[in-house]
Amino acid sequence: MFATLQKAQQDHRNRHTTYVGRPQSPALSTKRISRAVLRAALSICTFELRLYAYLVQRRLSIALLCCLAEICTVDLQGQHSSETDLRLAVAPECSIDMVSVLPGTSNEQTATFRYQLRTTAAGDGEIRIRLTPSGDKTYPTGSEVVYRTTLTGPGSPSSGAIAIGTALDSGIVIARFDSDAHSSRGARGSVQLALDKPVVALDLPRPLFSITCR
Repeated sequence: MFATLQKAQQDHRNRHTTYVGRPQSPALSTKRISRAVLRAALSICTFELRLYAYLVQRRLSIALLCCLAEICTVDLQGQHSSETDLRLAVAPECSIDMVSVLPGTSNEQTATFRYQLRTTAAGDGEIRIRLTPSGDKTYPTGSEVVYRTTLTGPGSPSSGAIAIGTALDSGIVIARFDSDAHSSRGARGSVQLALDKPVVALDLPRPLFSITCR
């Protein structure tokens, strides 16, 4: 019984024990907890912001590299297309104009012409002169036309003699051009024509020029 009484007293003391020292305030503990939580939240936010900035920077770098790659690819494709178009754009071009016809002796005349020409890599060209009779005039049977051509521009001039009938029908090739031939606008040439049999100067056949190229 005495032991039971002691135990009851001890329990009473435990329920009414007063702690010596500075008492802990519940509000203070709450503030400390709030500050700790706030610091943790700020740390998390800072980490997330740094991570977001890093990812954005990486994305921008990758996007920039992709853009540069696309620009370079487009530029190379553009250069290749321009070169291809340039090759396809090269086309044959030729023109010819008669400048003057000067009579010489009774059976000679010199015709001067201006030409411009451009042939392709696999092409060629020629200048042809065809004689037309003066009015209804006829020329002695068996007559020949002797011709001699000079050029100041590119081309291979021709010289020789041909039957008057052939000169009147199909003409005479007085110059030939090889592939990749190019001339300036001011390229000139002349051809000296002479009949091997004398005729009246006014009865000399008139020259007509034509040029072909490919």
